[in-house]
Amino acid sequence: MTKRVTIKDVAEHAGTSYQTVSRVLNNKADVAAETRARVLASIKALNYRPSMAARLLGQDQDRTFTIANIIPYYDVDFVFGNDHLMQTLHGIDLEATLRGYSLLLSTAHSAGDPASSYARLLERQMVDGIIFESGLGEDGAEELVERGYKVVISGYTTGTIPCVRSDDESGTYVLTQHLLALGHRHIGVIMGPESAMPVHARWRGYERAMRDAALDPRHTPRAQGHYTFEGGYDAAAQLMRSHSYSLTALLAFNDAMAIGAMRWLQEHGYAVPGDMSVAGFDDIPIAQYQTPSLTTIRLQSVEAGRRLAQTLFDILDGRPLSTTRAVIPTELKVRGSTSVPRRIE
Repeated sequence: MTKRVTIKDVAEHAGTSYQTVSRVLNNKADVAAETRARVLASIKALNYRPSMAARLLGQDQDRTFTIANIIPYYDVDFVFGNDHLMQTLHGIDLEATLRGYSLLLSTAHSAGDPASSYARLLERQMVDGIIFESGLGEDGAEELVERGYKVVISGYTTGTIPCVRSDDESGTYVLTQHLLALGHRHIGVIMGPESAMPVHARWRGYERAMRDAALDPRHTPRAQGHYTFEGGYDAAAQLMRSHSYSLTALLAFNDAMAIGAMRWLQEHGYAVPGDMSVAGFDDIPIAQYQTPSLTTIRLQSVEAGRRLAQTLFDILDGRPLSTTRAVIPTELKVRGSTSVPRRIE
């Protein structure tokens, strides 16, 4: 039988006292950042799981040692099929586990009352803090704050709640620059839902790149793909039936739509990238295994999840935040789905 790892084992591995490990586990502020990082690394390396009973005997009886991630989307199938959301959730869970916290997940709300489906979670005071996904807006987040919860927003906010988001605008700026550098001047854009906050930032990045190249983005053919494979497939059909004579590239605002678009093109006799280049956004795991592999913008989704959890724990512990608007950089991944167009105009 494997010997259970104890707090003293963690202390020995980290080269510190068990009292210091206890302070880290209880999220006390009086621990140096370097020491805290070393202890957390030892907890991860040894796969240490603190005893809840032992923690409740300590100084934190008022804590549940549980946080929640609320993703208020109506379409649960979309949530669990969205690699970016699932990788972000994984990052949150990794950090929560390191701190000895449990993670609860709520995925939908009822129309007209954003907090209704998690009312029991809130009323029973089951969590210490909440990470709120604002992809479709931040309705409900302010209500959670008013109820006394510590909240961090995953994505965009127009209010004062701390948030962590990816640099969407810079991502599409760089991706559009890549297509322009190859010689593409007639690009079709497959958008996400108008209500989705990242869509506006990604469009701004595209607009800025086009204007920097002395091109007018207002003439860009656009179709909406709803962030799904099927949506991208249908959007590609719409764009190609109306603009096949001019387009040389399709830029989709997520990888699922890009892959759906690529499928339509290939089914209808277009070579990718010979006849039509295709680019996506997110760098989901299957992007590099497509034929051809997909040029895209990589989101550091797991890192974003960890930053979200770290920010929430800092708030819970009363530690000052270095920023209330953390922006995670993106990275261009050039692969086989983009090339110089056959006809350069």
